[in-house]
Amino acid sequence: MTHNDTKFNNVLLDEAGRGRCVIDLETVMPGYVHYDFGDGIRTTVTTAEEDEADLSKINIDLERFQAFAQGFLEETRDILSPAELQYLPLAGPLLSYLMGIRFLADFLQGDSYYKIHFEGQNLQRARAQLQLTKNLLAQQDALQDILKQA
Repeated sequence: MTHNDTKFNNVLLDEAGRGRCVIDLETVMPGYVHYDFGDGIRTTVTTAEEDEADLSKINIDLERFQAFAQGFLEETRDILSPAELQYLPLAGPLLSYLMGIRFLADFLQGDSYYKIHFEGQNLQRARAQLQLTKNLLAQQDALQDILKQA
């Protein structure tokens, strides 16, 4: 089972800032661990907003990647298969690519699914997500090394 919307804003925190429960459970269904890991990476390690217009601001924060990967693997390492572990570095680029295509499709269909706050926002989101995909792919060696050490 996977959550399929693994974002920080779907976790309720206590007064000390510790995660207490996951919300937005209508997306829970059978899936691949890479969906949850990848969406978490997509929304956690980028240095820019999801709809950043200046693509040069979209970079990868490797310290955030390391923290996310370490926390994720502390809880899942013993239940993940060798193949699941092997392909974790590609989960971030996969999910950012999928979201880029989804944003582009929604833009082309008249912005009927994702709420927008300005004209062209879904196109801007698509461009940002595809830039994030490129950046995550360019960092594959570093991501693999971090995951091996986590």
